[in-house]
Amino acid sequence: MPQKATLDEQMGLLNQDKARIEFVRSSYNDITAFFHEASRDYDSDLCNPYWAFAHDILKFILAKHITEHFRNTSQIRVFDAGAGTGNWSRFVLTLGTGIREIMFDMNPCMLKVAVPKLVQARGNTGCVEGDLEVLADFPSQRSNLVLCMHNVIGFGRSTSAILRNLYIYLEPGGLAFVMTTNKYHAFNFTSQLRGRAEALRVVRDSTVKFKPDMPEMFCYTPLCRLVPPTPVGAGYEAVQTIWC
Repeated sequence: MPQKATLDEQMGLLNQDKARIEFVRSSYNDITAFFHEASRDYDSDLCNPYWAFAHDILKFILAKHITEHFRNTSQIRVFDAGAGTGNWSRFVLTLGTGIREIMFDMNPCMLKVAVPKLVQARGNTGCVEGDLEVLADFPSQRSNLVLCMHNVIGFGRSTSAILRNLYIYLEPGGLAFVMTTNKYHAFNFTSQLRGRAEALRVVRDSTVKFKPDMPEMFCYTPLCRLVPPTPVGAGYEAVQTIWC
């Protein structure tokens, strides 16, 4: 991928384009409908060598940080925010005993695919259908490990609300992994493969559509600080943000 300075220059030049394009934001109904359909064949992407390799890298990162951080902890309570079909929950359960999972997703079709994968860990897992922007939807017991993988936060309609809720829900001294879409990667991809209008979407709307039939995702840059003010009685030790 080109250097950041080169991409900054390209985005600046493109932003001078006088084209007036309206970028309509998807609703949660649109997103739910998309993943309802995607759930039928969602895991087929794991057969793709690119995604399989990307998952192996992420598994290494997760395993390293989780095992080191919780070396002296007797129980890990995992909150898989936007768990989808449960692949990350299933992986984390392999890291040791004393791990309990809550898979949280707004799409019941995705959770329906996830449940059979985790049937062997039935006593250690649970599913909750809910909206990450609504703290009242969260389970009552807080977690000491929060996962928000594969651009889940980008499909949320309010990044700040989701981050605030995850922050409050995470126990002091806990660990959170939040994976987001990198704006530079999104611009480089769209400018090469999706055309000028979609590259303009990244520059002007800070959203990206990697495929025509998918809802747009918010994208972020490593320069922006995505940590809300500390609420009373809440806090965390570290956030692992993976820019991709």
